[in-house]
Amino acid sequence: MGALRDYISKDPVTEKYSVLNFPVLPENPYSIDLKETANLLDRFDPELIILGKSMILHPEPVAEIRKMLETKTSKPVIMYDMAHVLGLIGPHFQNPYAEGADIITGSTHKTFYGSQRGVIGASYEG
Repeated sequence: MGALRDYISKDPVTEKYSVLNFPVLPENPYSIDLKETANLLDRFDPELIILGKSMILHPEPVAEIRKMLETKTSKPVIMYDMAHVLGLIGPHFQNPYAEGADIITGSTHKTFYGSQRGVIGASYEG
């Protein structure tokens, strides 16, 4: 949850955060299990879906998850934390806005030369 942990609700009885982690493939713990994710989305209506890891070996399944949300009445926000791959944004690695992400966050110092800074971008029509 990173910095968001202070803003996530807790169950008043168990004191556990109201967060579900993405299921991962047994043979690749860095890859989201899309079939199990679809099952979770059938059972729950999240307000926010966050993609992104500190160890990214391949693009995140933004388009696939956006497609899973087409039939839901409530549309969660898809946020992609690109902190470790922000310098690779675009057609050669991943183009999250074109794939359905609403918000992108990132750290400039991890893939760009320079000081530590952060960026937040949003794709909303007003």
